[in-house]
Amino acid sequence: MKYSTPITNIDFNLDFFKSLFDNVITDEWKEATGKYALRLADKNIVAVKDHAILQNIKKQLPKLADYIKLIKVGANTSLPTHKDIERSASINIPALNNSTECVTNFLENATETEWIKDGTSTEYAKSNDYVQYFKNGEVVESYSLVDTPILLNTTIVHEVINKGNLARYAWTWSYNDTYENAKAQLLNG
Repeated sequence: MKYSTPITNIDFNLDFFKSLFDNVITDEWKEATGKYALRLADKNIVAVKDHAILQNIKKQLPKLADYIKLIKVGANTSLPTHKDIERSASINIPALNNSTECVTNFLENATETEWIKDGTSTEYAKSNDYVQYFKNGEVVESYSLVDTPILLNTTIVHEVINKGNLARYAWTWSYNDTYENAKAQLLNG
């Protein structure tokens, strides 16, 4: 795959990430939608220094950020088409309800837009210093985060579409370098 790489050579201990989810999630977060759910992700970061398992993974990949965030994609909704501005790569790790019903698509030939509809809500989201929104475009690559962490190129326009009846939760861990360098480090150990 050109824009995403499954990570199979590092033990992420998915049971740990599932239990971490149970410790972090709140009823308010479970009910939150759209931009509000993303704000809760920003307010509830998990520090790597507080967990030995996270520290051990960071030792293997030193350019990982000092924190991870939990991202929610609501049932039968989507994260709008966008590209990240503040990071070039990230590792996404399954937390809860990860299935083939939730797909991340990478798109080419998409058009920048200042405003975009926020999932299935009636609200709109505005491009900002952290994310640039896009419309249209052609899907050129897809993956589903099911049971294997994945490195993704967040500088490529992408969207997440959840056709499932349950919200999907995934941990995201920013990588402080390019996708190409992250991929090389993963492949070369």
